[in-house]
Amino acid sequence: MCLCSSASAQGNYQATQRNDTMSYYQGFLLGSKIIGSHVRNLQNQDLGTIDNLIVNPETGRMRFAVLSVGGFLETGETNVIVPWSALNVQKTSGADSATYVLDTTKDKLKNAPKFDPSRLSDLYARTTEEPIFTYYDIIWFPDVPTSEEKNARQGKNQAGGRGSASPSMTPFSSATPFSSATPFPSVSQFPSVTPFPSATPFVSTTPYPSP
Repeated sequence: MCLCSSASAQGNYQATQRNDTMSYYQGFLLGSKIIGSHVRNLQNQDLGTIDNLIVNPETGRMRFAVLSVGGFLETGETNVIVPWSALNVQKTSGADSATYVLDTTKDKLKNAPKFDPSRLSDLYARTTEEPIFTYYDIIWFPDVPTSEEKNARQGKNQAGGRGSASPSMTPFSSATPFSSATPFPSVSQFPSVTPFPSATPFVSTTPYPSP
């Protein structure tokens, strides 16, 4: 399982005292590498390890991490549930492994919401999710597919599971033929020119009398 964690670091950025040698992890992480990783707080105290991950299959995004805490708890090892957005996934310069930071204290984890695998489906309801977010001072937000994800899924279904089919191109409309030019009128069609009137012949003059 390969999971993207670049967006997960945005959840609690304002509350995190960022170390100059740390940078947010940008890229993909294997789920097998996340499980078993240690989680520390801002005081660099070890809080426990990530025991499991809860993924929303509708969106493909991680919603919660199950944190195994123990040692400092009187009740022994306990699994608590933490919103994935409450974890700051960081990368140490020069190292490929990620570091997980949770802005909380050991005392607060004693009363943190416990993880009950038999009630996993209850987490899908806002009434169950929101109090968990609130406990870690995280604003609850719905985890629903984006419009792009919905369109991509619908396109895949329409293409028979082979990816979105390219829309058929609308053929260019055939060019409208030029209208035939109006032919020039034949010469015979021009109006006849009115001829100039014939000149009136000179009147013969009276001959001079003979001498």
